[in-house]
Amino acid sequence: MTGQDFQIRLHPSAFYSSRLKDNRGERDAGVQVHIRPNTGISPESGQTVLSGIYQIEAYAYVGQSKTQMLHLASSIQITLDVDQNKANMRRIRTFKLMRYDGDKRKWDIISEGRDGSAALTGTTEQLGTFAIIGSRER
Repeated sequence: MTGQDFQIRLHPSAFYSSRLKDNRGERDAGVQVHIRPNTGISPESGQTVLSGIYQIEAYAYVGQSKTQMLHLASSIQITLDVDQNKANMRRIRTFKLMRYDGDKRKWDIISEGRDGSAALTGTTEQLGTFAIIGSRER
């Protein structure tokens, strides 16, 4: 899946779950994936968002019944582009691809980069909110 400033690589088996296994012969069973901007979550003090903030959700469905999938059966690869102009203007040197943990209300690091990185790539088995967050630290 590719967007204007992101790319997600995955194998369909990442969404394999017991619910799908139990209903694999049904015509009205499957997975829906939604990727949308999320502007409701901010970084911690002293940090700057250097990419779009994206909410990635998946739902296993059978007929009209849907269940949100938070954990995947295997890893997916997420790549987000770094806003180099913003990073240079604010003299940001350290970039991190991060996932927001809503239960803990904090950002967790998926991968890291340095100034000059055009994009950051990382893998995860959890869906949720993702962004590149930078700071001036060296």
